[in-house]
Amino acid sequence: MEGNKASAAMCRERNLWPEPQNERWQVIDDSESDHVPGLHVGSMLAFKAGCINVDIQGIEDETGATTEPGALFALEASSSEPLGPHEPARLFFLQHDGAKRFPFRDRRFEWIIAEHFIEHVSFAEAQAFLAEARRLLAPGGTLRISTPDLAIYAAAYFDPAQRFFKEHYELMTEGPRMEGNKAFMSSRPADMFNQIFYGYGHRHIYDERELREVSARAGWTEANGCSVVRAGFRESAMGDEALAALDDAVHKDESIYMEMFCGGHYRE
Repeated sequence: MEGNKASAAMCRERNLWPEPQNERWQVIDDSESDHVPGLHVGSMLAFKAGCINVDIQGIEDETGATTEPGALFALEASSSEPLGPHEPARLFFLQHDGAKRFPFRDRRFEWIIAEHFIEHVSFAEAQAFLAEARRLLAPGGTLRISTPDLAIYAAAYFDPAQRFFKEHYELMTEGPRMEGNKAFMSSRPADMFNQIFYGYGHRHIYDERELREVSARAGWTEANGCSVVRAGFRESAMGDEALAALDDAVHKDESIYMEMFCGGHYRE
């Protein structure tokens, strides 16, 4: 959908690492965010302005007040850039378990992104999330997901040069945002291979075949008028480059990217 491309272009990333400064959250009614076209699931603190960010972990503001599960919060972020002449700089956040039903109506969003989220839940919970995403998307909307690619790790393990593990370690430990990873990461192939399965709270690791299987079980099938296609880092298989541009560069070397699209009406 053309509106999908325009709305995604308005969604700008704003990292709050390590914590928000000079900002306060306020509970709002869903009607106040009804104009927000996108949903960002598994956001952690990598919030994106102009989208509803979702994470199971709560956020504390400068006053010590914390978000609450199930309530929609807005943050007036003085340091964020305005999205446009009619849209003030504002961040939206919902503390919510992404494996459970979202408190939004059917066909509420034009697009949904879930970057490195589904590996943190079980296969059954990932299936539930994907089914829920299909319910939430408007006809013609796009779901874009990324997750560590088991095929990349498997191929890298048998590479005598061990190039991937060395380069991935450097990527995952450079800069203030990633500095803490040095305490537990190494570039040893076996160690890094184990971490992708057992570290970071991971529950299930995917390759393309596994992603297609879980999405089909969630109803993303041709019979339901849906397509599931492979994409690339900041590249869209469906021509939605604005949505693909939201990809976080820190994951680019290890990830598989998939886009899901349904052109018809939602079917149970």
